[in-house]
Amino acid sequence: MNGGRWALGAFVSIGGVVAWKLREREQPEPQTAEIVPAPMIERGVRQTAALNEPVRVEDRWTKKNAEAIRLLESGDLERAVALFAQCAAGDPGEAVFRANLVEALARLARVEYEVVETRPSAIEHLSQAVELAPKRADLAELLRKWRAVAEVESEFWTDRSAHFRLSYDGDREELLGHGYDLVLRTLEEAYAEYADLFGVRPAEGGAPAIEVVLLEREEFDALTGLGHWAGGAYDGRIRVPVTDLGAERQRLVRVLRHELVHAFVRETGGRGVVGWLNEGLAEWLEEAVGAARAGALG
Repeated sequence: MNGGRWALGAFVSIGGVVAWKLREREQPEPQTAEIVPAPMIERGVRQTAALNEPVRVEDRWTKKNAEAIRLLESGDLERAVALFAQCAAGDPGEAVFRANLVEALARLARVEYEVVETRPSAIEHLSQAVELAPKRADLAELLRKWRAVAEVESEFWTDRSAHFRLSYDGDREELLGHGYDLVLRTLEEAYAEYADLFGVRPAEGGAPAIEVVLLEREEFDALTGLGHWAGGAYDGRIRVPVTDLGAERQRLVRVLRHELVHAFVRETGGRGVVGWLNEGLAEWLEEAVGAARAGALG
């Protein structure tokens, strides 16, 4: 316990520096990590494929396209989608209008997917993007993953605490009652510690709750693509495999605390924080504090 307190004290002593360095690295987050921005029309002229002759694109569509680009870059995604859709319908022969619509739909879908209540809309919008751009393998793969998650978790039980939304298989009797209480209690205690260390409070001020999903090992492997070596994962949601809760209490506490650090790092420094710092902080806090707490559980 003394070692844990020493390490925590050392972290607190430089906590302001760490938080400052994370914020120093902060930059506007890409709305879609996998998507390369589509080319934008700068002039109202394109070349025909057959004759290689310039063909005038109607000014009204180029103007709408320019306005849609502005909205897209400012984060007004729904209006950007609507304008790009008008451009694509008004001039079906212009491939750039279609590409821009695909980009806007994908960005909107990624934002919607962050919130449980709008996740069905996210899948619908990403489906539209895939239909418009069937050669975009990255979007098709993302859609496959989202649909797989929706299928696996469709019958999951959910419950909430002050900062978390917990989902798990309702057929797992071992997770009912004491098991689920252990998870939420561990998370809320860790949240209070990390909020002080990092100086941020995610899932407050109207922000969505931090999602935590407990999965069977086979489900976890299938959804994350990770092997049996992985104790958990964070991709905007904390995912943890649980095989036998009675035998895994100490491991579960450590993994939950570890993955929650990643949520605080994202809240503090965005998605651009280097991997070694992100993972290093998670391992440090897991070892320094999590071990002592897990040991107290016996």
